[in-house]
Amino acid sequence: MKYDEIIKKFPYLFAILVGILFILAALFKWSFLLNNNSSNFMMNIHETFGEIGVRIMTFILGLVIIICSIIIWVIRK
Repeated sequence: MKYDEIIKKFPYLFAILVGILFILAALFKWSFLLNNNSSNFMMNIHETFGEIGVRIMTFILGLVIIICSIIIWVIRK
């Protein structure tokens, strides 16, 4: 199976995995996801709150992705 077929078959599981990736990036300071030059939003967060703020925002974003995907998954079943 190709990756796009797997994602189409299990979109909620893919979203949960992305959320877990964000949470792990925040916990372990993975620079490829916490790079403050990646977007204007993260640059503003980094300028205002520093590296800790970026890590907290990434952690919260991961939680929101996981919670929303689980809620949508349950509702659509």
